[in-house]
Amino acid sequence: MDCAVDNTLSEKVILVLGNNRLEANKNKLTASSLYFASLFSENFSDHRKNEYPINYEISISTLKDFVNWAEHTEDNQNDKINHYIVEPSLEKYTNKNDTDPLELLELSVVFMCEKLTNALTSIIILHWLYAEKIIEIWLMAEELGLEKLRDVALGACLDRFEELPLSSVAELSLENLMKLIGNINISSSPNWLKFIAKEGIRNYRSTADHDLSNHLYKSLLKIAELPSNSCSSAIKNRQNLVPCVVAQKIVNSTREKLPCVYWWRKKNFSELVDLKDIVDLMDNGKEVFGRQIIGRGFSIYVIGGEQGLGSGRFNKTIWRYCLLSKTWFSIAQLPCPRRHMAVKFIKNRLYLIGGVGHHRLKLSSVDVLDIHTGLWSKAAEIPEMFTEVPASCVVDGKIIYHKTNFYVFDPKINRWDTVKLITPDYFGPYHVESLMGSNNNTCCNDNNIYISAIDHDAKESTVLSRFSLDSIKNVRREKIHEWTKTIFRQIFTGSKLISFLYNDGEVTIEEGMLKNINTYKSIRTYTHPMKNIHETGFEQRLGCFNVIDPDTLHEQISFFDQVKYNRHKK
Repeated sequence: MDCAVDNTLSEKVILVLGNNRLEANKNKLTASSLYFASLFSENFSDHRKNEYPINYEISISTLKDFVNWAEHTEDNQNDKINHYIVEPSLEKYTNKNDTDPLELLELSVVFMCEKLTNALTSIIILHWLYAEKIIEIWLMAEELGLEKLRDVALGACLDRFEELPLSSVAELSLENLMKLIGNINISSSPNWLKFIAKEGIRNYRSTADHDLSNHLYKSLLKIAELPSNSCSSAIKNRQNLVPCVVAQKIVNSTREKLPCVYWWRKKNFSELVDLKDIVDLMDNGKEVFGRQIIGRGFSIYVIGGEQGLGSGRFNKTIWRYCLLSKTWFSIAQLPCPRRHMAVKFIKNRLYLIGGVGHHRLKLSSVDVLDIHTGLWSKAAEIPEMFTEVPASCVVDGKIIYHKTNFYVFDPKINRWDTVKLITPDYFGPYHVESLMGSNNNTCCNDNNIYISAIDHDAKESTVLSRFSLDSIKNVRREKIHEWTKTIFRQIFTGSKLISFLYNDGEVTIEEGMLKNINTYKSIRTYTHPMKNIHETGFEQRLGCFNVIDPDTLHEQISFFDQVKYNRHKK
């Protein structure tokens, strides 16, 4: 009995922080922290001590939270899971109105607790990247050498730049300011960028950053001097978008179908991410119908679907895959379960449009999620319901979908309008496969809707046409190009039109461009063997979208010679 008591006592140590004494389990600390594992090892002369001072400026509550986590964390957690699961001892940190996790994050780095650092990183990414906090998190992650959190926070700063507190932006060093306003991926109006650049010049005037020979300061001056009507003509490089398409792949071991996102990147067609984690977690071994996948920025979103048609078992969780952290996060619950809906982003608002709900009822409702706040709202009901995912796109901040007519939604007035389209007889009957808007980011605003349609009479024919949104009455459809093959998925990526085809274990990608709004030119065709894609290829409308290339997160803009640019403008 005495021996048992002695062994129990030897497992306890006292951590001393100022006037506070905190009892902790020595073995648990050793297992969870490389710092304590070294401190308690026989290589240190004082490893037999029972009391250890904590010589860091932290609060006692943070130290208590650390000890509580160390004593309750599970050692057998599956490291292969790449979706975020919060540990019970850390749940208090998921509420942004409760305890700030940054001090505990810093302590996890000091105590070399990689598992705790990763857990807190996921919590911060999901719950703490609101506008008032992002810059602080970004700078702290940079200082602590936490690359994953640094990159995600930087991406959030770029995405929400116009929402960042001006006082926080004004306190940035020249180097850090240029990491934001000099980044090719920043979401900001030119006028706001110019204003911030001019404020920076004023703030740095009496500091060491005021150096006319510094290349960063030169870039700051060029941003401040860009013409007010400039969009991006004076800038050499822009946001690097990568086209993605979703298909079912065949899992070799079981021959089951698994949704997979593929991307066409650097002349290579390959898997970006499959939905295995989501399927294993949510689908209950059933085939899910009507699930939709969409991309925005550095993220991919998985939405809705029903586990077997008519079963009434819907996937209600919206999942986001972060390309920067390579982690899945559950971000919201559907207010109205649905499948086969159209899904579109307008800025930070995700629109879930129509589709099918419980009891196979067609839905006319439109739910809108603000991904920055997590709040849901309603938009005007659609004019025509549907049971299969319709072709849809976003042009000039408006949503367009096609059923028996083309319908346009303007969020500024919360209204759907029907386009009165005039289609010349020579088009013949057709089935609309893709609706597209050009995202070339040029000075001219291209508000054309581009239609990719398969000719009913000639199955091996795909016609590209367009109509303008300048008016919704008596709008004429203009033919642009015709392919002698069936193309199910197409998307504009920058100035290029990317076409995806699949046939007999081979993917074909055609890159082309519009020489003008009425003339298409094919640039080059590529083929890639992909034997594990299901025979339906890209026929199902599961998702076709652009994401930002994560490798370009830190890429900076460069400028044409400003003199040449100004001369050209004249």
